[in-house]
Amino acid sequence: MGRKNEKPTIARMKTQQSRSGALAFTRTLQEKLLLEMKVFFFTMQEFFWFSIRAFVAIPKAKQYWRDVLDQAKICGADSLPIVLVSAVSIGALLAIEVGNLLEDFGAKTMLGRSTALSVIRELGPLLMGLMLSARFGSRNGAELGAMQISEQIDALRAFGTDPIAKLVTPRLVAALIMFLPLTAFSDFAGLQSAAYMAEHYHRLDPGIFWNSVYPRLVAKDFVVGFLKAPVFAIIITLVSSFNGFAARGGTSGVGRSTIKGIVVSSGLVLIANFYVSKIVLENM
Repeated sequence: MGRKNEKPTIARMKTQQSRSGALAFTRTLQEKLLLEMKVFFFTMQEFFWFSIRAFVAIPKAKQYWRDVLDQAKICGADSLPIVLVSAVSIGALLAIEVGNLLEDFGAKTMLGRSTALSVIRELGPLLMGLMLSARFGSRNGAELGAMQISEQIDALRAFGTDPIAKLVTPRLVAALIMFLPLTAFSDFAGLQSAAYMAEHYHRLDPGIFWNSVYPRLVAKDFVVGFLKAPVFAIIITLVSSFNGFAARGGTSGVGRSTIKGIVVSSGLVLIANFYVSKIVLENM
């Protein structure tokens, strides 16, 4: 009789152990999720105050005008080649694909109109934002992260200098200034490459191509495209700089903060691209 009663008892103990293990796993998962949520909200709070301080310090940018010029060269002239290469590539590819599609419907003469709208409204500023997120944003994150790890930012505070006004605001002002002409160059390069492919690939007369572009462009088309430039400038500069300031853990920490800045800023650029287009097109 004793042995018969042992088996249910052992089975009962195993069941209780499995239940307690499941409860412990559930509690641990809940604690981790709660901790991740707390970290996220605290990070958003820090980023909000970081952004406010960067904007408030804009009047001080004239004290650091040399830094503004240096950053304007980095995010402007130095970034122009990669912006032009991406714009030329996507403009040529768009002309080929859209031209093939329109040719099936006998509407090849509308190639200029279709390409111009795509480039000016969406692809020109979006490609510019993504390229600068990778180039300008990564430089900001790596440079500021290295300064944070080597305690140069703490040294600035010790000497009474606001590190955000000295390091972040010149980058923000330079990006706000240079992203607009970069968007214009991106649009121009994309349209020129599209016109070249329309002439030499689709055998479309250049006059027909450009006549379908200029008369039909309206102010709304340019507002949609060029309004994205300052939005992308703010996102890329602040996100990359914030992650650089938050770098911890030596050189590997600098790498992690730089990658995080690129990923987050690129994702926010894509999200902002959708909402800016939606808001402007619905209200103009």
